[in-house]
Order: sequence, then C-alpha cells, then structure tokens
Amino acid sequence: MPASSQSSNESNERNTALFVERTRLIDLERDLVIGRISGSPSSVKNDLKRTQFAIEKVTNEIIESNMGLVVSCVSIFTRKSPPHLREEYRAVAVVALVEAINSYRADAGPFAAWATLAIKREVQKAVRREEHPMMGQRDFEQRPLVNEQLQQSEFAGEPNPPSAADVADSAALGIDQVKRILASQPIVSLESEHVSDGYASRKSQRGYEDNSDLASEEQTWVDHLAMVTEDLTILEVYVLIRREGLDGWPPATLQWLASHLGIGRETLRQHELEARRKILAKGFPIPRRLE
Repeated sequence: MPASSQSSNESNERNTALFVERTRLIDLERDLVIGRISGSPSSVKNDLKRTQFAIEKVTNEIIESNMGLVVSCVSIFTRKSPPHLREEYRAVAVVALVEAINSYRADAGPFAAWATLAIKREVQKAVRREEHPMMGQRDFEQRPLVNEQLQQSEFAGEPNPPSAADVADSAALGIDQVKRILASQPIVSLESEHVSDGYASRKSQRGYEDNSDLASEEQTWVDHLAMVTEDLTILEVYVLIRREGLDGWPPATLQWLASHLGIGRETLRQHELEARRKILAKGFPIPRRLE
C-alpha cells in the first residue's frame, strides 16, 4: 500500500474514533441537561462540567488531527497572497474546520472529505473578498486551475510565462476567461464585508429537542446575534463569539485563541475591537452570553 494511502486510512480511522467519542459525550451532555440522568443537583452539575470539558478536549484533538488538511486547503488558493493575508486565511480555515466538526454526521462519509469542502469554500470566499473583489464568481472559481498551469510552467524552468492561449488549452478553458483571470490584480486594501448566518448556540447546533419557552428565547437570541453581526467578517464573528462565550463554552482568552488559530494575539485583538466597533456603531449593545 502506498505511504499516502496508508496515511489517509490512518487519519480516517483516527477521525472516526474521535467522532464516536465526541458523539457519546454529546449524548451524555444532552441527558444531563434534560434530566435523564438522576442525582443531586450538585453532582449533576459537576458531571455536566466534566462532560463539557471532555467534549472540548476531544474537539481540540480533532482540530489538531486535521491541521494538515487546513494547511493543504489554504495553500491551494493563497500561493501568491501577501504574507499578512495568509495568516488571516489560515484563521478562516480553522473556523471553517470547527464549523465542519459541529455539522458533521457519521453517515456523511469520511470527515476529511466533509471538512475539505467547507474549508475550501470559506477560504475561497475570503481570498476573493480580500484580493479579487472585482472578479466574477465563475472566473474566480477557475483561478486555481489557471494558477496551477502557471506554476507548472515555472517548475518546468521555461524562460517565459505561457500565453493565455497555452493556458486555455492546458486548462480546457475559454481564452477570454483566461485573459480576464490573468489580467486581474489583487486589491488587498479594499474594505469588505461578510454576512455570517451559520452561527448558533451549542444547543441549536446539536439539535436538542426542546420545545419549551427557553428554546424559543434561545432562538430569538440566536436570530438577534445573526442580525447584529451580519456585517462582520467570519473571523470577527468567531473571535467575538469565543471571547464572550456566546457558543456556550467558557469565554476564551486572546492567548488561547491565538494559539488555537495560529495567528498573532495582537492581530486577534484588533479583529475583536473592530467587531465591537461595528456593532456599537449600529446602536446595538455587545451580545452577551445567554445563561
């Protein structure tokens, strides 16, 4: 068996084992929350805390196990991106990985395939938003293919870059489309916005069956959160949610987030400040954790 196939199989097996354990813990957490497990209030509370800590631990293990996937997906779209933007794209990819973990179901096939689609989609959006805001969606979707042809030419040691006609022929694309892609220049300073509507509390993400008034109140809060953060970038939303503990986990420190996302603490602090500025500028208070 080739080494790459063996490595892929081992990765799939590890992901499967980690998700089995995560699902077991989430089921246990649900049973503790809705009272299926009896005991004194203090013992149930302690069991719930231990279970939630275990869920966070196994989730972090899944993230660490799939960081190679993050690096691989980011590199596809960012070979020619400025270094300061690559750092942000990597953070966007980690956020997408976390979202993929929360939405993954065992019957969807290997987690790596599920996560790859989610990560590539978000990184592609971020690159287009930051570097190619004037490029059409169809052209942008073919940009990695055009760049791949250019890179192959560089590796072959050819003295001059291939013509648009050569690239079009190699990539099986129209020459006009290739010309548009080759003519596009990155615009890295343009202010841009990203609508994020995929965030919810942990209870909503995990599909707890709860038709009580609390569930209705929680959904109202989730809708409000989506509204007040609609003009924030995905990274700003994620930093705000983790710093305030809006997803149900304990609020995260900047140091933990910096280590978790692999970007600088000061960079994260600036994203957090910008997120708060945008919300306050619209006259909304900063969303606080739903107890």
